[in-house]
Amino acid sequence: MSRSLSYNTDESAAVFRIAWYSVASRPNVILEEYSEAESQVFNGAAKFSLRIADEKALVNISVDGANSSISVDAEGKD
Repeated sequence: MSRSLSYNTDESAAVFRIAWYSVASRPNVILEEYSEAESQVFNGAAKFSLRIADEKALVNISVDGANSSISVDAEGKD
């Protein structure tokens, strides 16, 4: 599953942290990768692994501050 959305705020870091928290607050979630660009325009990415019904799943979050967009990708067994 993949979803990309645009947002209408200058607070790209806040958008990233809200998405981050919505994934990371679930039980049995492990942060695999993380990055935030240090520049005037915020760009961030995070990759999480988790288990759903004993099956491994992955969730990727990326925020592109220049385009005011966030992308959430989830991979796992249906």
